[in-house]
Amino acid sequence: METKGEFTAGTTLIDLHGVSGRSVNAKFGLKLDTEGFWQLMIEALKKY
Repeated sequence: METKGEFTAGTTLIDLHGVSGRSVNAKFGLKLDTEGFWQLMIEALKKY
């Protein structure tokens, strides 16, 4: 999340091609196990 306003204040920036030369400092999901996600969500809501 850009918070200093240097590039795009309030926007999440992702450098997928390594243009910035900075080291990776986050993980980004490109795929989702939809069925597994909803199973986890339903189980969590049952406990609430």
